[in-house]
Amino acid sequence: MKPRKPRKRFIPVVLLGLAAILIPGGFYFLAKSGPARVTVNLDSPTPREATPEEVKRLATLRAKEEAYFNIVKIREPSEADLDLLELVIQGFTELVDFMPGKAWDNRDHIEGLRAELRERRGRFIFKESYALEQQAVELESRGELDAARFSYRRAHNLQLTINADYRDSSPYNPGRALILARKITFLEAEPSYRESIRLEQEALFAEQAENFQRARQLMQQAIQLQENLNSEHRDAPQANFGRLSKLKLHLINLQSAEMQSKVELLVQETDQFEKAGLFGEAVTAIKQAASQQRVLNDRFPDSRFASTERLIEMERKLQMLLSREQVARVLEERETVRALLRTRQVFAAADRIPGLLEEVREIQSVFPRARDQLEAVEFELTYLDLVKSRLEIVQDALYESLRPIPGDNEWWMLCHEVPQEWYVLLMGANESPHKGDDLPVYSVSRGNAQSFCQRLGWILGLDVDLPTELQFRAATEPVQTNQLAEIARSAEVSENRPWEIMSMEPNGSGFYDLIGNVAEWLESPPGDAIGLVGGGHFRDPRSALVPLPILRVELDQASDLVGFRVVVRRADQEEEQFAMQE
Repeated sequence: MKPRKPRKRFIPVVLLGLAAILIPGGFYFLAKSGPARVTVNLDSPTPREATPEEVKRLATLRAKEEAYFNIVKIREPSEADLDLLELVIQGFTELVDFMPGKAWDNRDHIEGLRAELRERRGRFIFKESYALEQQAVELESRGELDAARFSYRRAHNLQLTINADYRDSSPYNPGRALILARKITFLEAEPSYRESIRLEQEALFAEQAENFQRARQLMQQAIQLQENLNSEHRDAPQANFGRLSKLKLHLINLQSAEMQSKVELLVQETDQFEKAGLFGEAVTAIKQAASQQRVLNDRFPDSRFASTERLIEMERKLQMLLSREQVARVLEERETVRALLRTRQVFAAADRIPGLLEEVREIQSVFPRARDQLEAVEFELTYLDLVKSRLEIVQDALYESLRPIPGDNEWWMLCHEVPQEWYVLLMGANESPHKGDDLPVYSVSRGNAQSFCQRLGWILGLDVDLPTELQFRAATEPVQTNQLAEIARSAEVSENRPWEIMSMEPNGSGFYDLIGNVAEWLESPPGDAIGLVGGGHFRDPRSALVPLPILRVELDQASDLVGFRVVVRRADQEEEQFAMQE
């Protein structure tokens, strides 16, 4: 038996159930989404016509307004005039509030009147503020600073009122308020600043009187006032951190000044003891001075009296005192060596030089601060030690070539120009363009010529120098142009080059080539910045050699036409005779 199919009658039943649910929900949704209720305010004022009393009051207010503006045309309004304008504004405002329908016609007019009132009140206040400012300026010029500050403060307060209450008025000016505030600050700070200046000046006077304690007290007070100004009145011109630093540095100098005075006194005592031959006392005094200076440098490094260089100088003085006897012995021994060289006892001198040089260097190592007092001695002895094997050769050659200068009993002159052989022997170099042992050395600066003189003086134990113009002229003797052919190597006979020394005839005093061959450096007067060159050279024609040419040239200028000769100071008569015999 086949099962029965379910009936389809249940479908309409389901549809009816859904409809029962959805239809009430739809009505509810439509009710909620429909137009909202409108509530009508029955108390809202409605426009109305002015009452006769209000019309009359409006006319009165307009008449008062017209009267105010008529006054403004002929003069500045007074306080009473401004009060009248303020009443007019108040009346118009009240009428507008009671006549809302008319409000849109009158509010702009009322705002214009209010702007006029603010402008006039701002000007009125500014006038009073400006008068107070001018009064303050006058008081300040008379030195009445407190009264001036009071007037400035009142002027400043009035400007602040304008800036706060009348911002749209023409006297509104934040910049003026700032300027007045700075002026007040300036006057508040000025008394303290002036007092600080006065204390500083008194401190300087006390320092000049060497009342260092009083000076320090005054300077400390001046510093305290300046510090207060810098902290309490930072915007005032008197706030000056540079001045504060200067005052503090001056205080440091004052704190160290008394110690510095003691140092100076001890240094003076050292010199006095040394002059009196009390060397032990001098050593004690300079030690104390150095000790005080060392403490001063450590305690007050920023003081102008703190000085490392000064301490080094004191230590140098101490070492000079301690090495005094040894240095004196070295200098005495050097004079012995010089005397031996002057008397041409070169072998005895050469034997002493190495030991003396060793002693000099030992003193310099023990007393390095005093090294400079023997530097020149060391340099001389070192050179002599290097050339000691050539001392006799140089002396023999030199003495054979010396001639007396006419009219001069103090100096001898080399009869010929310095040859290149001698220059190389003493200087170890030769700058001459044309080389040759017997050719004169040339193309040398005056400085090199003077160095040659110094070294030759060490070898001879005598003073050696360049000739002066007077010595050169005395040795040259007046000559005529027709004499030059025999004694002068001029352009006519030089073949455009220097010739060997003594290749021409000597003049009447026994000197060769004073005229022609190469020009010669002369000694300049003391303090003269220009060098002298005399005698002419091988490129000069004979006509240029008479009268004797003496030229002024730049110092230390090397020229390929300039050489030199030397003059030697004569020893005392006994030593000179001994030297000539040797």
